[in-house]
Amino acid sequence: MVVLAVLVVFVGAGTAAALWVNSVNDTLTKGQKSATELDEINDVLVKTTSFDEPFYMMLIGSDARADDESMGARSDTNIVVRVDPTTNSATLVSIPRDTMINIDGYGYCKFNAAYSYGGAALAIKEASELLGVNISHYAEVDFDSLIGLVDAVGGVDVTVDQRINDPDADGSVSARRRS
Repeated sequence: MVVLAVLVVFVGAGTAAALWVNSVNDTLTKGQKSATELDEINDVLVKTTSFDEPFYMMLIGSDARADDESMGARSDTNIVVRVDPTTNSATLVSIPRDTMINIDGYGYCKFNAAYSYGGAALAIKEASELLGVNISHYAEVDFDSLIGLVDAVGGVDVTVDQRINDPDADGSVSARRRS
């Protein structure tokens, strides 16, 4: 009976661990993206067959906010990373969000508009074309995720040595001037 009880606990713990790992994997690979968005992203990523040679990935930081979709979303941070496993090195190139590019169907726009028009897939495509590289991987963090990340590492302490006396610190004075 004891052996059976231990076996049940062991199998239960193993099943729970497998479900948790699967949940974490789904969150990391899919996030909040729809199947259509995931397909579009996979269509622009160039598959790599090996991690023994250099490859490129894109890191996107968007200003999307779950509680306010009315503002739309743009990519405020666009970084293309060249990872070279043969030398254990990585080179990062930041694409400034205001970089002017020609987006098919939209004309000349700031780079961050690509994310607004076509999500991560269009941002990846435009970065690939701009830099002349094949991007095989990407990661994305939105505004709410960034807050969660900062909170997870204990927050950020800011020490202000001087008193700030700005009557417009909350934006209310400028709002009245525009009226």
